[in-house]
Amino acid sequence: MKKLPLLFLLFASLFTYSQIRFEKGYFITNTGEHYEVLIKNVDWKNNPSAIDYKLNAEDQLKRISVDQVQLFEVYNQSKYVSGMVDIDRSPSNLDQMSDEREPTFIKEKLFLKEIVSGDATLYEYTDGNLTRFFIKRGTENIIQLIHKPYLHDKYSIAYNDAYKEQLKNMLGCTGIKDSSIDNMTYKKNALEKVFLQYNNCNNPDYQPVIATKRKGKFNVSVRPRLTISDAETEKPSPVFETKFESKNDFGIGVELEYVLPFNKNKWSIILEPTYRTYRSEVYKSWASLPDQIYVSTIEYQSLQFPIGLRHYFFINQKSKIFINGVVVIDAAMDAKIEQKGFEGYVYNTYEIKTKPNIAFGAGYNFNNKFGAEVRYFTSSNITSSFVDYRTNYKALSFILSYNFL
Repeated sequence: MKKLPLLFLLFASLFTYSQIRFEKGYFITNTGEHYEVLIKNVDWKNNPSAIDYKLNAEDQLKRISVDQVQLFEVYNQSKYVSGMVDIDRSPSNLDQMSDEREPTFIKEKLFLKEIVSGDATLYEYTDGNLTRFFIKRGTENIIQLIHKPYLHDKYSIAYNDAYKEQLKNMLGCTGIKDSSIDNMTYKKNALEKVFLQYNNCNNPDYQPVIATKRKGKFNVSVRPRLTISDAETEKPSPVFETKFESKNDFGIGVELEYVLPFNKNKWSIILEPTYRTYRSEVYKSWASLPDQIYVSTIEYQSLQFPIGLRHYFFINQKSKIFINGVVVIDAAMDAKIEQKGFEGYVYNTYEIKTKPNIAFGAGYNFNNKFGAEVRYFTSSNITSSFVDYRTNYKALSFILSYNFL
């Protein structure tokens, strides 16, 4: 088992390749020049400040920034407009929240994602936890729709929801009631709905152009596995120190995966309840009494709950490889280490109690149905409740999977 980390790293190194996807699109420079190009489409979660592109498949990679273009579009997927706008970046987390009601505007050149296009156009800007929406009506300038949380006092949060009055003033039309705006939230779906209503009301021949909606996906997979495990005890006195044998055990898990709706569905959150076992026993003799035999036994079965992140690298439409990292929460069941004499006398019993540890995996998935993974579990002390007795447990799992969804 000492060679397992090295073997895992060698295996994981096979998965360093990932295909960069360039898709058809265009951009328009500040001087009005229109270029049909292949844009590196990473399905941006945060609005980009620059894009990578090629003039053709054989061309070298180039980059152009928000300061150099008016807009760019990846056909049938997303469109971003460059604009010099006033944006309020006031934080919404409690420990940094301002007690000022009014927004603090900063003038910045930004790429704004077009959500709804028409006589009134809705834009979105995202940067980490910050999300701001902007409006442009006709030939008017782009302005931010104001929504700002602030500290009303030490114990409560209030909101400056000036965006509701902005919408009433700018999107006045039969069929859009003030009460519907008063009850709406500062969310993309709610804003999108009222912008579509206004554009339809303002132009009966309006054909909506709406940004492609990102969609997450749930996967549920059954995952049988073969796990190679070993354990080694450490004690101030070497008398009961034991190196247990490496064992092969079978287990099974059910993985719940949510594929996140951005970055081309390359990231997912995974949770995998898993049943696993490990049993080993070692016969030893006393150094001073070579005829005196005792046996050390480990009985370790548990439910594990690995939770973490996975990242996919697409090879083609059906094949992808992945790496993941998880925190493993382990619930031991009737698990213990016993040291007893050959005649049955019990010298020591140690109940197995664990703390969370880390595991890393790498694998392959075909057609989003069949998969295989190698997962390495870092060493963990499974007798952590005993100050003077430490048991290092390590494992390597070979996992197969089948997705039901």
